[in-house]
Amino acid sequence: MNFNKKKLIVRALVFLILLAVGYIFVNSDKKEDLRIDAKNLAIQEKSVEFPVQSIKIKKSDLIRNIKTSGIVKAFSEADIISQINGRIVKSYITEGSFVKKNQVLLELDDREMSLELSKAENDLMKAQLEYLVLKIGEDSTKRIVKKDDRIKLLGEKFIEAKKRYEKDEISQDEYMKIRNNYELALISTGEKKDAALQSRSGLLSALNEMKRAELNMSYTKIKAPFSGMIANYDLSMGAYINSAKIICKLVDMSKLKLVVNVVESDIGMLHLGRLADVNIPALGDKRIKGKIMAISPVVDSEKKTCKVEIELPNTDLQIKPGMYASSQIEGEILSNRLVIPKKALLVRQNRKLVFVVNGNKAEWRYVTTGAENDDSIEILNGLTEGDELIVEGHYTLSHDALIKIINKNNESDN
Repeated sequence: MNFNKKKLIVRALVFLILLAVGYIFVNSDKKEDLRIDAKNLAIQEKSVEFPVQSIKIKKSDLIRNIKTSGIVKAFSEADIISQINGRIVKSYITEGSFVKKNQVLLELDDREMSLELSKAENDLMKAQLEYLVLKIGEDSTKRIVKKDDRIKLLGEKFIEAKKRYEKDEISQDEYMKIRNNYELALISTGEKKDAALQSRSGLLSALNEMKRAELNMSYTKIKAPFSGMIANYDLSMGAYINSAKIICKLVDMSKLKLVVNVVESDIGMLHLGRLADVNIPALGDKRIKGKIMAISPVVDSEKKTCKVEIELPNTDLQIKPGMYASSQIEGEILSNRLVIPKKALLVRQNRKLVFVVNGNKAEWRYVTTGAENDDSIEILNGLTEGDELIVEGHYTLSHDALIKIINKNNESDN
């Protein structure tokens, strides 16, 4: 029995040894196969041509854009208010309706104003009649004076009498009689003149009251100061309006502006009339060409920004005040610079490099960069004008890799 157990143990050991030897043999073959495959792959890689696209490097202008964002506002807007108290009897507007300049928006109850105007008209007519009567009397006196020179003659008699009285040629009674006649004539003329002046003052007062009544009457018709669209209007017929209360807002939608804040480090690149590429996400990333119309002369001391206004055309009236928009403003223009597309630039081991075409191979070049914008970057060192730069298919390239230039029109150029 013990002999049989030993025999079984020996057989089990032999089986395990054979199994281990077989495993080692099989795996050694696999490793050898992997080494062979890797070697073949490396050989294949050296013989594979990588398709790439390339461009000739040339000097051009580099425009540094200023990125910012803000809120769209109306170029012109006004709060429509009433100058008088009154009740709405007619309304010609609704929310969002378009109106023209001087168009009547609302009419207020004008009965009270009409009565005031009628009274002012009657008072003015009375004042005019009174003034005309006195004016005719004054004019008649002037005509009499001019006709017989009555006052002039009395004055001459008074002067002559005074001289004669001083020489004792006439009595005091005779002198006083002549003087009294002259003074009475002057007083009579002066009284008429004063009355005419008083009547004229009343006429002017009545005329001013008439103008005030006419102005109040005109206030019963509320008109648009300019063409635009009605906003924030929710009044109904019969509503009572207090003077100076905001009735609605009138917005000129034909021309809007984007108000943005530019950091002070970029202010030096701002100039009136510079173009801006404006993007409005609410309109499906609609892009609009605007231009700088105003630059604030001051900088916000806390935010360190400067307010800039960009004019926006809105011929289709799709843009609404209050919408959010981002913009890229044309900033500094760097002329005659060696510029390449940013997508051609790679970073390996913390160094910037590009690939250029060298025969049928890709040659990498370490480069030093300068100014940049969203799409392009200036090359200060490492490239020269006329170099053929690889711009597509370069991400997996290595130095001296075989390449095949594929133009956009699918023609090949080896």
